[in-house]
Amino acid sequence: MKIKKVLKWISISVVIIITALLLGKSVLIKHAVQVGIKKAIGINTSIDKINIGLFQSTIQIKGLTIYNPEGFKGETLAKVPLIYLDYEPGPLLHHKMHCTKMKINVNEITIVRNEIGEVNLNRLKSIAEETGSPQKAKKKKETEVKIDKLILTVDHVKFVDYSKGERPKQLTIPIALNREEFKNLNSTEEIIRVIVLKTIVSAGLYNIGISIDKVSTGLEHIGGKGMETLKQGLEKYNKNVKSKIHKFLERLKIFGN
Repeated sequence: MKIKKVLKWISISVVIIITALLLGKSVLIKHAVQVGIKKAIGINTSIDKINIGLFQSTIQIKGLTIYNPEGFKGETLAKVPLIYLDYEPGPLLHHKMHCTKMKINVNEITIVRNEIGEVNLNRLKSIAEETGSPQKAKKKKETEVKIDKLILTVDHVKFVDYSKGERPKQLTIPIALNREEFKNLNSTEEIIRVIVLKTIVSAGLYNIGISIDKVSTGLEHIGGKGMETLKQGLEKYNKNVKSKIHKFLERLKIFGN
């Protein structure tokens, strides 16, 4: 009888220890996810639910809403129904996260240009910061998030322009990005910039007040088919810009004569 009681208490103790460890892991992961999102975006967000696998290293973030910053009409900048992560638990002990796979499903991105011509995407922290600055380079050495593979889906983008008068010009563009693959991302900031670039290029919204060169700086190391098509789009854009500049200079020569 004594042996049975001892075994019973050992079993209960093991269950309590495992539960405590799992709950501790859950709290640690939730904190890391929320801090990572806030750090990359820099504006108000909300999350409906975070599901963490108890015996599998997986996370599901459901109902992420990114709100518009001050000075922009409309409530939301983006609606993200689902973010799914496969991760390695070890790096969490060092306040880092290594995702072997991440899926991001974006329902809607709303780009707003306000009355003074400012675009809401420029307020995202990962875009507002100077990507080539020494401070940014230092942060890259202290990588907190690494993503081996990102699978991106974006349904549509809305463009609302208040800069032309009281009645805004509105345009909804279905871009239907379906499971675009990107590899070797080193931060949540890079995720944001890839999504912004892919959205702009796919929707053809090049001249809305966002510096394409600035946003794309430092992303050369990223691979995957999604990045290949993005680079092709950016090359096409650069050729068009150079062509327009060349034509403009030719006109100046004509008028100069």
